[in-house]
Amino acid sequence: MESATNSIEAQLFYNLPDAAVWFSPYHTDAGTLTGFRADRINTAAVRQAGSFFDRHPLLTADGAPTLYADLTKCFQTGQPQTVVRAEAPFGRPMHLRYSRVGDGVLLLAQPPAEPVSTTRLQRDLDAIMAQAQTGILLLSPVHDATGRLVDFRFELANHTLARLSGQDSPELLVGSPVSVWFPGYRETDVFVHFRQAHETGLPRQFELHYDTDGLDRWFDVVATPLEGDLLVSFTDFTSLKQSQETVQQQASLLHSVLNSSLNGIMAFRAIRNAAGAIVDFTLLSVNQAACGLTGRSETELLRDSLLTTFPGNREAGLFTMYCAVTETGAPARTEANYQHDGLDMWIDISAQQLDDGFVVTFSDISVSKQAQLRAEQQSGLIRTMLDGSLNGILLLDPLFDAEGRLTDFRILAANRAVYELTGADPVAAVGNTMLAVYPSYKENGFFALYADTYATGEMRQKEIYYQDEQLEGWFMVSAARQDNVLVLTFTNTTEIRQQQRALEQAAVELQTIIDTTQTGIYLFSAVTDQAGEVVDFRFKRVNRYLARLVGQEPPTLAGALGSAWFPEYKTNGLFDAYLKTYRTGADQRFDFQYHLTNGQSVWMDIKITRMGTDVLVTFSNFTKLKKLQQQLELTIDDLKRSNANLEQFAYVASHDMQEPLRKIQTFGDVLQTQYSAVLDGAGVTMLDRIQQAANRMQSLIQDVLAYSRLSSVREQFRPVDLAQLVADVLVDLELSTAEKGVVVDQQALPVVPGDRVQLQQLFLNLISNAIKFARVGDPGHTPRIRISARALKGCETDFELLSEEREKAFWLLAVSDNGIGFEPRYAEQIFRVFQRLHTRNEYAGTGVGLAIVQRVVENHRGYVRAEGQPGQGATFWLLLPA
Repeated sequence: MESATNSIEAQLFYNLPDAAVWFSPYHTDAGTLTGFRADRINTAAVRQAGSFFDRHPLLTADGAPTLYADLTKCFQTGQPQTVVRAEAPFGRPMHLRYSRVGDGVLLLAQPPAEPVSTTRLQRDLDAIMAQAQTGILLLSPVHDATGRLVDFRFELANHTLARLSGQDSPELLVGSPVSVWFPGYRETDVFVHFRQAHETGLPRQFELHYDTDGLDRWFDVVATPLEGDLLVSFTDFTSLKQSQETVQQQASLLHSVLNSSLNGIMAFRAIRNAAGAIVDFTLLSVNQAACGLTGRSETELLRDSLLTTFPGNREAGLFTMYCAVTETGAPARTEANYQHDGLDMWIDISAQQLDDGFVVTFSDISVSKQAQLRAEQQSGLIRTMLDGSLNGILLLDPLFDAEGRLTDFRILAANRAVYELTGADPVAAVGNTMLAVYPSYKENGFFALYADTYATGEMRQKEIYYQDEQLEGWFMVSAARQDNVLVLTFTNTTEIRQQQRALEQAAVELQTIIDTTQTGIYLFSAVTDQAGEVVDFRFKRVNRYLARLVGQEPPTLAGALGSAWFPEYKTNGLFDAYLKTYRTGADQRFDFQYHLTNGQSVWMDIKITRMGTDVLVTFSNFTKLKKLQQQLELTIDDLKRSNANLEQFAYVASHDMQEPLRKIQTFGDVLQTQYSAVLDGAGVTMLDRIQQAANRMQSLIQDVLAYSRLSSVREQFRPVDLAQLVADVLVDLELSTAEKGVVVDQQALPVVPGDRVQLQQLFLNLISNAIKFARVGDPGHTPRIRISARALKGCETDFELLSEEREKAFWLLAVSDNGIGFEPRYAEQIFRVFQRLHTRNEYAGTGVGLAIVQRVVENHRGYVRAEGQPGQGATFWLLLPA
C-alpha cells in the first residue's frame, strides 16, 4: 500500500500542467541497454502525445531514434538536458527537459511561449501577482549616512507576501523597509543573500528555514538584481519539507527496523528484454541481516544483478517463483535447501510483489528447519512455539481459586512435539487445563515444579517420572516464567534412561570381560615431581589378570604406584617406553622379555596407547609360543644344514659318478670297435646292453645335477621376455617338432620377473614332454601344442593361495597339447623325481623333467598344476607372480 506522501506525489505528477513521462530502462541478459518503457504518463502528456505511447510501449533505437538517443544520453550521463524538438512523440515544437530520476528518466515537455502585447503582459502580470502562490516582491536598497547598505524597501509585493506579514493588502507594505514588517530578517541569512546579490549583480538561489518574527517556515528563494533593485520570488515548501522530514524519519525508522531484523530482507526490480519478458532482477535495497546470511557486503550485493551474484536461484527454482510473484502479484513462500554460490543452508523464504519487482524476506532455518519464533501479542507476550523443535513446548496461564491460591494451569499454546512425546493433540489441548490433559501431573510432582517456578520466577529443570492410564515415561522438564506466563519445554528421556541402563549393564559386562580375559590391562596416570617431571605412574584401572601376577585383587592395586608392585619397570626400559607414549602420543607395540624375581623370565607382547592424559597398557604372555618359536628356529636351522648337506652330497655324488661312467663308456666303445669280431652273438648283445645302461646312467646323472642345481643356485630375478624365451626353446627343438609334425601355437606371452636360465629349463621340459607324448600315426590327427597367458588376481584362480596373495597380481600360463594324455589320478604323481607312467621301451627319459618344472615354479614363488585325460591330451597350468 502506498504511503500518504506517495499518493500526494502521484496526484501532483498526474495533474501537472506540463506533459510528464517517466521512463524505465530495459536491458538484455548481458546487461546491455536495449530500450525504455513509458511506465508513468500524466494527463497532459496523453493529451499532447495522443496514442503514441500506446503504439510504442517500448522505445528502441529503431522505433524512435531521436527520443531514444536523448533518453540514453541522460540515463548514462546523469546530467539533465533541455532541447527543442518538433518530432515524435508530440509532433510539434516543444521544450523537452530530460532529468535522471532514480533508476529512470523523467521527461517534461511544454510548448514555447507565444508573444503577447505590452498591455496584455501587464494585465497578465497583475493577475499572476494577485493569484500566484509564489511570493513576488521588488526591493530597493536602503543605505545609511555612510553609504552602507542596511536594509531594503518594498517597491512591489503580492498577496502571498502580505499574508506572511499578517496583512490583507500588499499595498500596506509598499514603501516600507523590510525590517518594519520582518524585524528579524537582518539577523538571518536572508539579508546576507540579498546584499550579496545586490552588490555582485549576480542572481542567488537558496533554501531558508525562517524561524523568527513568529514564523516557522521553509522557503525556496530566488533573488535577481534588476536595474539597481532586487527582484525576489520565493516558494513556501514547508508542507513538502515536513513531509520530506516525515518520510526521512519513516525511512530512517524503517531502515533501523529492517537492519534490526534477524531476517534477511531484499527488494528487487525486474529487468526485461525487448519482448517484455523478465530475464533478471536488479537489487534495490538490502538490510544487514541479508548481508550476514549471504556472506556478502551491501556494496557487493548492489553491484550486480540477482542471477549474476546468485546464479543458483535458477537451479533452486526460486527465480521462477520471483517471476510469478512479479507478474501475478500473488505472494509466495517456500522452504529451500540452498546449496549454491558458496552457501549451504536451509532457508524459509517469502516474496511479495513491489511495483515491477518484489521484496523477499528470508531466514536461516538450518539448525531447526521447522523452528519459528514469532511475536504474537502487542502487550509483550512472546510466542515461543517451535513446531520444528524436537522438544515439547507448552505456554501455560496460571489459575487461582477465590483465596488466591494457585490451583492449576490453562494451556495457551502447544507445539507438535507435544503430540509426539505425550500423545496429546496440541490443537485440542489449547484452552484446556493441565489436569484435563494430564490428570496425574499433580501426583507425579510436575505441578509442584511449575508452582515453584511461577512463585519464585527462577527457572527450574528436573527429570520426573509420569504415569497415567494413557502415558508413562521419564521426562526432562524445564520451566521458566515470562511476565505472567509459564513457558515449559520438555523431552521424553525414557529411551535415554533405558540406554543408560543398557550402558551400565554393558559396562558391567565389559568389566567382566576385561577381568576374565587372559590379557593384562591397566591404565596408568602420570606422577610428577615439584619440577613437573614424570617420575612414576600410578595404577588408575587394573584388570584381574594383572593383579593376579602379584597375588592381589584389582582394588588393591588401584591407586598404587607402578614401582610399588613392579620395581623392576623403572630400570628395565618399560618406564621409558610408557613415558615416550605419554609425551608423544605415539602408539607402541613390541615384544619384551620380563625377568621375574624368582630367576625365571616371561615373554610379553606389549601395546602402549595414550588415552587423554593417561597411558593404556595391554599385554599378553606368549612365553610358551616364544619357546616353541625358538625350537622351531633351531629345527629350521637343522633342516637348512641337512638340505645343504643333501644338495652337496647329490652334487658331489653325481659329479664323482661321471668319471667311472666315462671309463665304462670308453672301454665299451673300445670293445665294440676292436673286439666285437672275436665275441659271439651273446657277448655282443651283452656289450650293447652295457653301453645302453651307461648312457641311461649318464642322462640320469645329468638330470640329477640339474635338479640339485635348482636348489643350490639362487640368481637375482630380472625381467624375462617369455615370448622370446619360448621362441629360443622352439629353435632348439626344431628337429623334434619337425620329426613328429608337431604344430606349435604360441599366443602373446608377458614379461615376468625371474631367472632366465631356470625358466628356459621349465619351458624346455614342458614342450619336450608334449612332443615326446604326441599322438602320431593317427590318420587325420595333427599333433598341436598351444602356449597362452592371461593376467589376473590371485582371488580369480582356483589355486589354493595364501590369504595375503589373494589380491596379488599373477600371470596364468597354459601349455596344452592333444597328445596321449594321462589318467587324472596321476596329476600330482607325475611331478615326483624319477616318477614314470610308461616303460623305457615305450618312451625314453629319466622321470626328472617335470620335477624340475615344479622346482622352477616354486623357486619363482608360483604354483603349477597338471590336468589330463587319456587320448585327449594334457594341460600344464603355471601361476607366476606378475
